[in-house]
Amino acid sequence: MIVDSAQKFADTRNATIVLTLFGAGFFARVGIFLMGIALLMMGPGCASVGSPEGGPEDTLAPTVVSVWPEPFQTAFVASEIELVFDEYIALKNPAQQIFMSPPTREKPKAEVRGKRLKVELPADLKENTTYALSFGDAVVDFTAGNANRGLRYVFSTGPAIDSLEIPGAAIDVLEQKPLAGVRAMVYRNDSSWTDSAVYNRLPDSYALSNEKGAFVLDFLSAGTYRVVAWVDANSDFKYDPLKESFGFVDEVVQLEAEDSIPYVQLAMSIAHPKPSFRPGRQRFKGRLDLPITVPVQKVRIADVEFWPASSPFFWTTDTVGTLDTLRFFHETEGVDSIRFVVSAQGVAADTVQFVPRANKTLTPKYTVHPVDSFGPVVRIILESNGPFWPDTQATTLWTSPTGDSLEWTPTWMPISPLRYILEIPRKESGSHRWRLWPGALKNARGEPSDSLEFAVMVPSISERAELKIKFRVPDATAPGILELTKSDGNPVYSTAVSGDTTLVLGWIAPGTYRMRFIEDRNQNGRWDPVDWPSRRQPERLVWNPEAIELKANWEVELEWKPQWGTLLPASPKSKK
Repeated sequence: MIVDSAQKFADTRNATIVLTLFGAGFFARVGIFLMGIALLMMGPGCASVGSPEGGPEDTLAPTVVSVWPEPFQTAFVASEIELVFDEYIALKNPAQQIFMSPPTREKPKAEVRGKRLKVELPADLKENTTYALSFGDAVVDFTAGNANRGLRYVFSTGPAIDSLEIPGAAIDVLEQKPLAGVRAMVYRNDSSWTDSAVYNRLPDSYALSNEKGAFVLDFLSAGTYRVVAWVDANSDFKYDPLKESFGFVDEVVQLEAEDSIPYVQLAMSIAHPKPSFRPGRQRFKGRLDLPITVPVQKVRIADVEFWPASSPFFWTTDTVGTLDTLRFFHETEGVDSIRFVVSAQGVAADTVQFVPRANKTLTPKYTVHPVDSFGPVVRIILESNGPFWPDTQATTLWTSPTGDSLEWTPTWMPISPLRYILEIPRKESGSHRWRLWPGALKNARGEPSDSLEFAVMVPSISERAELKIKFRVPDATAPGILELTKSDGNPVYSTAVSGDTTLVLGWIAPGTYRMRFIEDRNQNGRWDPVDWPSRRQPERLVWNPEAIELKANWEVELEWKPQWGTLLPASPKSKK
């Protein structure tokens, strides 16, 4: 790596490579030149010039070995620069990657000749201005395509190089850990700034965060700035809300003098797409699937109309619980068209109209699973892939693990046309068998079911664990959500918390769990990430740093009072 000899904040420097030599007349002094080349070649960005056939794969980027004119010049008047690398190079997306900051009306023109990169500078450079020519990820080696990331060439058309900077750190909010490879962007807070700049404008300068999440936006002049950042997956310097983790500083950042350096922390997260209904699909006869961009609750169907209206018809929907697809079921004869109005929480009402098509028939499938609870299994859910109705008078056969059988008439508690809850008649641990006789269920077409048999597993208390949590609300916090998750972060238990509380969760399956607390500022019962259009920061979230190991027949008790921001890097001291 080629580094500034007056390197500032060395412990937080990012991966940006600044072309720097060590004083005027550098090339005229052969001894210093050779020493400089040796230093250039010693950096961590050095690349091999080639590997013999069958040798290790080349994974290193091309390295600069010389540059003309010298960078960091003042009163700069050259119209072009030339960089020489230690291997043959190519350019990748130079129109997007190579740009001047501050921006110029004309764009730099780059040309590769073997190991040499010649850049024609824009003719409209302003007087008394520090410029940084950024190459982004454009310079790659010719054979393997390894990129020399963050290469810049700095000079000034005035008497001095601007030296103000904005150090900071990028933190992944959901995982509460530093985020490497983030492009921190800075835009001047002038008449050219609008909120849409992150989608359609190059920044005035940028920096890459290192493995500690740290970055330094440098070579800035006095003034006010907007600071944003995102993981620029496709390296186009344009924010993609649905794919790229994003963060921003709420207020403008004021740069005045070197004795007062602001330090910014960026809370990074991927924005949720806005809820909306997508075009419907008819994969099965009698069912329309209406995908939703974001899982929602409280889906509503209204104003259902059939043409011709005199035709006999039936319709129902699965609208209970959290849905990522609305399924509209219908049984019609001689119907040419169906129309209805659909809406959901956070989704504007929309009109759906479609022509029923005779696709493949949906074969009914029935499954049974225990009701999710933290106690002995006392209820089960019978569900199907289509609407069904039970014969509430029909008897069924229940067989316990010991082989005892009883005639059982279930009490059916409907959740939706696709799901029913039943209280089980026997609760001893082990594998139970439940048999429904032919005709116990009927589908939407009135067709009776065949004989159905299910296995229901009731675990014993010795096969489960108990967890007791004494939770203390963090200081200066709004009501929030306490969640117990699996090791992969998927929640298994969630509860609203407004103050100190004690929870006892029994009959938990053995395994490794995690626990987190979410500050639910808008009280919608879930964690909300960043939303740039509304200038909403992600909700604060903190994980218990210790994994929770639960084993069969164990009782585990723990106490937790989370603290905000414990994983954020400490701000560096102001420069003296």
